[in-house]
Amino acid sequence: MIINFEEMKKMLEFGAKNLEKEYSYINDLNVFPVPDGDTGSNLKTTVLGAMQHIKNTETLCFNDLATNFSYGLLMNARGNSGVIFSQIFRGFFSIIKPETKKLSINEIKEALIKAKEQAYNAVSKPVEGTILTVIRVISEQVNENEYSDLNALFDDICKIGNETVLKTTNMLPELKQVGVVDSGAYGLMSFFNGINKYLHGEEILEPVYTDSKKIDFDSLKDIGPNEEEGFGYCSEIVLKLNAIINPNEKNAGKENFNFTNFKKQLSKIGNSMVCIHDNDLVKVHIHTFKPDLLLKIGQKYGEFEKIKIENMTNQFLEKHKKQFKDENAIIVTCPTEEISEILKNDYQADMTIITEGNPPSVKTFFNSINNLGIKNVFLIIDDSNYKLAAQEAVNLIQYNANIEIITTKNIFDSLIATTNFDKSANFDMNSKYINKSIKKSLSAMISTASKDVKYSHITVKSKNKIGIINKKIISANNKTIVVLKNTLDTLMKNQKNIDICYLICGLNYSQTDVEQFEKYALEKYGLYCEIKYGGQKVYDYYLGVQ
Repeated sequence: MIINFEEMKKMLEFGAKNLEKEYSYINDLNVFPVPDGDTGSNLKTTVLGAMQHIKNTETLCFNDLATNFSYGLLMNARGNSGVIFSQIFRGFFSIIKPETKKLSINEIKEALIKAKEQAYNAVSKPVEGTILTVIRVISEQVNENEYSDLNALFDDICKIGNETVLKTTNMLPELKQVGVVDSGAYGLMSFFNGINKYLHGEEILEPVYTDSKKIDFDSLKDIGPNEEEGFGYCSEIVLKLNAIINPNEKNAGKENFNFTNFKKQLSKIGNSMVCIHDNDLVKVHIHTFKPDLLLKIGQKYGEFEKIKIENMTNQFLEKHKKQFKDENAIIVTCPTEEISEILKNDYQADMTIITEGNPPSVKTFFNSINNLGIKNVFLIIDDSNYKLAAQEAVNLIQYNANIEIITTKNIFDSLIATTNFDKSANFDMNSKYINKSIKKSLSAMISTASKDVKYSHITVKSKNKIGIINKKIISANNKTIVVLKNTLDTLMKNQKNIDICYLICGLNYSQTDVEQFEKYALEKYGLYCEIKYGGQKVYDYYLGVQ
């Protein structure tokens, strides 16, 4: 049994449906009892973004489907799980060629190997017990077996993958301690399980696949391919109707020309179209990603007096390359508009990317860097879960630039990073001082536990306030002020020459707690407190000392 273009399209749709159905459960697999690692939401947004891209873009053959799905995944990828997912299918579809009409079982097995290789190559330090392990084990074991048909192949893919997901609990200490499977691994198998349901004729009733209007895709304009007229080929032809190049060719006669139908055909393959019909000559100007289709359509009615095709993408990139200024700039991710204003007004950030409720995609990072127009850029990200998306965006930048991604533990560390940024210094000096300042930074976060968790050093109850330092919960109590004090005590342990305490208050802050904490910090440690309102939802307070 083989897969044709239409079958593969349906398989992807069912994979997306199943993932959309299970995304909330995937979110609940978050190891840390803080609702800030929404793997399910990230994967759903990544995959539905790709499906919407297929819907919005001409997809007429297997090669179109592979290209459009892979591109849609990449540009909509959110979080490390979304980026790795995009790389898995970029590898999978890399075996598709322009002439590909169908996929055999052996070709699918080869595609799974390519998927594994691409995913592992995308991560500098691959970690087992994650989504990577699942695609690796699937690719290895499937290639050891023979299959009579497609159903048998995908039954085995799902059996192997689902069993591997269960094993992830014992592969990573943090998963074992909490007793959950890896959320990214589960998300990948949710997609594969959806494909298998399609092959077996099963329905996925809720939720039905809808377009992505429900999802807040980036408000920034996408200047990537397929959505910007500056990309693709500027194509012009002059067509002589009913002309024949090779009179000896069989069926050399041309089709009857209808100008309205001709324009309708061309409108499907490009934009900025101008058509002029004068007796037996037709002149066309169009911007398209498929100049071959323009020639194919034109040749049905005649032969070419003139052909001109120019690569606008190269012209666009060359233009932008000349425009980028040889200056220094800093871009910072942050949770809220309030913190964005603090960063820009008080900490000299050139641009911010607001992340709460909408983790930045590859497209977001790509557009931010391009729109800034600066050659030397420091991209400060306050969550390691954004790192792979940022890296993929930097890989897409095609002008000669110095771009360094610097990952901090939280937004307070990002503030410290910006204070050590000097626009007048060279790139290397800025890099040195920014990274040095982050290593010395003393910071913590206060949040509310979303579930019961028992660690070897502490027991956390749902709704407890928790203090977090370096991704470790160091205090848990039902009173916020107790956790604030305990967390400050931990930060101040064995520290000297500390005189300022910073507190960035979230949406649910308590003025009483803030005043009590301010008094405690002054009386016990002689610290002056600088207090800002950040309005963030997930963390009640960001706390730092300096």
